[in-house]
Amino acid sequence: MEKSLNELINDTKKSLSLKKYDEALISLNLIIKKDAENLSALSTIGDINVYRGKFIEAIEIFDKIIQINPKLSFIYNNKGFCLLKILKYAESILSFQKAIQYKPDFAEAYNNLGLAFKNVEKNLEAKKSFLDAIKYKKNFFQAYNNLSTIALEENNLEDATKYAKSSIEINQKNIEAYNNLGLIFKKKGDFESSLINFNKVLEINSKYLPTLINIAKNYEELNDNDKALEYLKKTHSIDPDNINSLSSLIYLKLKICDWHNLGNLKKRLFYLCDKFETKKMQPYYSLLLKDDLKLQKIIAEKWAKDYLYKKRNREFKKNNNQNIKVGYFSSDFEKHAVASLLKDLFRNHDKNKFELYGFNLSKKFLKNSINKDIIKNFKEFIDCNSKTDEEIRNICNILKIDIAVDLNGHTYGGRPAIFKNKCAPIQINYLGYAGTMGDKSYDYIVADKFVIPKNSEKDYLEKIIFIPNSFFPNSLENKNIESGLTKKDFFLPDDKFIYCCFNNIVKINENILNIWSKILHSTKNSILWLSITKGTLQHKNILKEFNNRNIDSSKIFFSEKIEYQKYLERFQLADLFLDTYPYGGHTTSIEALSSGLPVLTLKGEAFQSRVSASLLKNLDLDELITLNEEDYINLAIKLYKDNKKIKSFKIKLTNQKKLSNIFNNKIYTKNLEKAYFEAQDRFVNQKKIDNIYLE
Repeated sequence: MEKSLNELINDTKKSLSLKKYDEALISLNLIIKKDAENLSALSTIGDINVYRGKFIEAIEIFDKIIQINPKLSFIYNNKGFCLLKILKYAESILSFQKAIQYKPDFAEAYNNLGLAFKNVEKNLEAKKSFLDAIKYKKNFFQAYNNLSTIALEENNLEDATKYAKSSIEINQKNIEAYNNLGLIFKKKGDFESSLINFNKVLEINSKYLPTLINIAKNYEELNDNDKALEYLKKTHSIDPDNINSLSSLIYLKLKICDWHNLGNLKKRLFYLCDKFETKKMQPYYSLLLKDDLKLQKIIAEKWAKDYLYKKRNREFKKNNNQNIKVGYFSSDFEKHAVASLLKDLFRNHDKNKFELYGFNLSKKFLKNSINKDIIKNFKEFIDCNSKTDEEIRNICNILKIDIAVDLNGHTYGGRPAIFKNKCAPIQINYLGYAGTMGDKSYDYIVADKFVIPKNSEKDYLEKIIFIPNSFFPNSLENKNIESGLTKKDFFLPDDKFIYCCFNNIVKINENILNIWSKILHSTKNSILWLSITKGTLQHKNILKEFNNRNIDSSKIFFSEKIEYQKYLERFQLADLFLDTYPYGGHTTSIEALSSGLPVLTLKGEAFQSRVSASLLKNLDLDELITLNEEDYINLAIKLYKDNKKIKSFKIKLTNQKKLSNIFNNKIYTKNLEKAYFEAQDRFVNQKKIDNIYLE
């Protein structure tokens, strides 16, 4: 006997109370057959689809309801939520606005509207929506959380703290607010207070992934890699597919030379990046893991989230400055490769034609602790760590900056958000990040025709400034470096062929170690000299890895960090520098070559794997550029056996240093200035942005 409408409604209620959703759906569909416009039944079907993550099916149901009754605010809100989940942000905004139109005091809809605006980087509109949510619902702690998160992203730590504390006053078990406070204190460099707040989160929810990851990163900054690894392993065990946890774990394992299961972790990481639009990987990691330009571009674009570029960019008028005003943005003006490479560039800039402005993003080194020889080249040098992105953009506007140069990009300490809404008419990606930023707000990237060959130009969103010779600046000059150092000073044997690599430890991976091990197996009277501190986790792990490849620890030598001049002189004690792959030496390669040490490199397709090769080509040392692993190994072995060849390379290198322009910073600076003039001319005269070729 067919059940009545009331019986079906009662069956539905019973099934829902028992969470038997399949049975509930059977009853609900029977109700719809009897009453096609039963809004309660349709709404419940939509809600079940939302619960099960079937957002497209839910939207179809909500649209049916809207056709029946177009004034139900909660249906528009539910539909907007589903659209948010499937990344249709513009449509979700319209849906939430409809909900508010029919219910002007709908706090939840305002909060959701704020989230939608935030996802398309309309932060002003997002903040207004969250504040409206609070206006209509005083105890709306989630809206306070969202305000705190936006303020934190904009580096407005005062507002971020205020909103997080307001949220906690309403809800003492508000883990998101405590997590934000932990991040705020971390930004201030107060790791003790940061950990106190993170631990409050774990007291409430011991498996809250964002906080576990943040704690790991705190310990990493404190150089407690054991603790960092412990927390990242825990996060990975909780959710193996959390991409932030997974990529952080992979990076830390590279940093400490722990390659156990690394291959499987990397495969999973790239699978998730490819499969899911919402899973985004920090672009710098991709440079370390793969020599794949197309993949790097995809990853950078996803990270940059460039949804509304045309509407987002500011309109600029010609500044009418007497000189071109160039703003250099960096967190690395002190005790970093960037500072050592660029100090002569800053000095050699023509101050009659250019005004330089330094925007210091470092939280560790403020203006008063940065080398005065660098500071004196800037008309103004501004500490920006405590300033919001908008405050920095306003400063640029007041100063009338013509060209903003990002020396960080997607590396540690960088703040690409400053460039998102255009802090200057011309924005340039330079030196710090060896790849595309994936964001059209950057107009140019500085390169040369070797690091970005013709067939690779399509893989960069920026147009390219092609510097003659090598794009890579330095302040090393072409003079011969005199040294009184001896092998005994570093406990090196006098009777061995010395291979060395002083690249950043994170560039050393399991594949390059396999290659080096094959070289060491075939060269019995050789050693490998690395820049790793003894007694560290890295030291222990790298020896273990060599041992796994049957390389005796007596063939591996280590050196501590030393004063920079002696570090340069130290290269002269080695016979051949072995470059890493896929991320080759950049600063270390120019330092080795400057010191007179030949560099053997494996050239790839991506920017980060071609810098050493570009330098070698400009020194007429193409013979040291290899195209595959086999050639790299064979040449390393051949040079071990041919002492005359090594000596001839060193002599040739000494001579070529005098002939090549890559150590002539005055010429380099003139070329870069020509590019700045050309970029400025194109902007002022409204010409199309295109590649800049300098001869």
